[in-house]
Amino acid sequence: MSNANFVETINVREADPADFDLGCDALAGGFFDDPFMVYMFPDPGRRARFLPVYFSIYSEGGQMLIAGKNLGDYAGVAVHFSPDAIDLTPEKIAADNERVHATCGQDAATVVKGMNALSERHPRHPRHFYLLFFASRPERRGRAGLALLDRLTEIWDREDLSVYGEATTTQLKVFYERNIGGKPFGQPIILDSGQELFPMLRAPRSVRRGF
Repeated sequence: MSNANFVETINVREADPADFDLGCDALAGGFFDDPFMVYMFPDPGRRARFLPVYFSIYSEGGQMLIAGKNLGDYAGVAVHFSPDAIDLTPEKIAADNERVHATCGQDAATVVKGMNALSERHPRHPRHFYLLFFASRPERRGRAGLALLDRLTEIWDREDLSVYGEATTTQLKVFYERNIGGKPFGQPIILDSGQELFPMLRAPRSVRRGF
């Protein structure tokens, strides 16, 4: 029997505590070649070692969503923060920086510099969700990624709030523009390496529909 017309079913669920470490491992795999991760962890060996730790630090407090065909499948993972979970206070940033210095080896200073560049440009208004991490396995990027975005947009539209995030490449910028209606938000963030990150904002559902 031919399976040429088989369409894989992808389900999206909210992670439970037992999923957290495996979800961070999946994010590390999906982001391994991302330019921002390469900037922070230039050596591939150190990147493989420390990315799961990095994602565990910065995913805490967010809602992790997992896309896969079953409970053991981590084809795609996203982490977003509700407005009340976004913490940009100096105390929280200092605590995260301290954890990075304690766990991320010789790349810690660059990680802190990169993440501080994001927090410095993060808007305080309007009230919004924050899509921080979004990744899927390369071989399943299309279906898993779109399934995650479908669930995320349901959440965002139900609350009728804006969504902020950073695209780390021009390709991702175009992807977010086409698939969720994200728009450029201010000038690019320029790292000391010259690399550009692209802040983006998705308007609330009521604004997009002209209510």
